[in-house]
Amino acid sequence: MTLHEFITGCSDAAAKVFHLRGHLSPMWHAVTRAGEHLMTPSPSDDKDTAVALMRAMFELSDVVRYVFIDEAWQVEVARRPGEDVDALTARSRKLGGSLKDHPDRVEIVVLNGEDEIAGICVARRVIHRPPHGKAYLGPLEIATPASSEGRMVGLLPQRGTRQ
Repeated sequence: MTLHEFITGCSDAAAKVFHLRGHLSPMWHAVTRAGEHLMTPSPSDDKDTAVALMRAMFELSDVVRYVFIDEAWQVEVARRPGEDVDALTARSRKLGGSLKDHPDRVEIVVLNGEDEIAGICVARRVIHRPPHGKAYLGPLEIATPASSEGRMVGLLPQRGTRQ
């Protein structure tokens, strides 16, 4: 199974939970080298603590692949004509304030995946909350970034020359 297929399966499972509850709590789905599937809610409300605990669990369990699933806010910033990626990134970081207060925010389910061979993959599903009716998720959108940074990147154990 490819990392994209794994993320798609996790997305389908998350969509079922979202359909029933109308929201998602942060959760992790990991696969060990032996093929065992480990599914757990986030071990802490503090993101740094949760990442440290999951990194330790991944090391102890010899995890080779995982997907982190959560709800998030996202603001899409379009590149201006002639603007390079570094300038776009710098402008994006100057938005200031909380994303939940930004007028152009989008509520999403985010799926951050990592595989010891395939690398990193990110995906999202836009959350639609109509004024009348049940909340629902838009289609899965998957991207494989050339690079990525942040607390949710590089959680798999480093295994010498294998990586």
